[in-house]
Amino acid sequence: TKAVGHIRRVAETGGDARMSEEEAVAASGRYGSWLGMDLGLAYAEGALIPDGTPPPAVDDPVIDYRHVARPGHRATWLELGNTASIGSGRASTLDHFDKRFTLVSADPAWAASGVAAPYLQFLTDDAVAEPYELGSGGACLVRPDGHVAWRLALDESAPAPSSPDHAEILHRILARLGLS
Repeated sequence: TKAVGHIRRVAETGGDARMSEEEAVAASGRYGSWLGMDLGLAYAEGALIPDGTPPPAVDDPVIDYRHVARPGHRATWLELGNTASIGSGRASTLDHFDKRFTLVSADPAWAASGVAAPYLQFLTDDAVAEPYELGSGGACLVRPDGHVAWRLALDESAPAPSSPDHAEILHRILARLGLS
């Protein structure tokens, strides 16, 4: 935008169109660096259930991207520790976001809930609790396109529901998304 403003001023005043090298490099930093636009795309409505958390603050939404597992946002990438490697490389969360919805949690009770559907898979790994802001017992549902559809954070400092019925919660979420 600085370069565009400079060009506009030169065109309007008929002045010299040259910029110093430093000015040109600084002004071009925004062009070609679009992580915010590429990875920071977020949906405010649709196949998601908002959790009431605010979107991450960034200085420039075109070039700045902040990982967040908030509903509507792209699920956070991370390398997994408890999962066997896939193919010849190490496994990451992206290896699981493909053709089905994926329930991500550090708590194995979600996978043991007995809920089975051809469009649903489970990813249980201790590495997801902090980056996904789930706490030790929370979970989030990631759509096949890699965007978070729903998230429930169960923080250790907050009282957890007494023996949450994971199957009932999951059935309600899937029904609200029109999947059951």
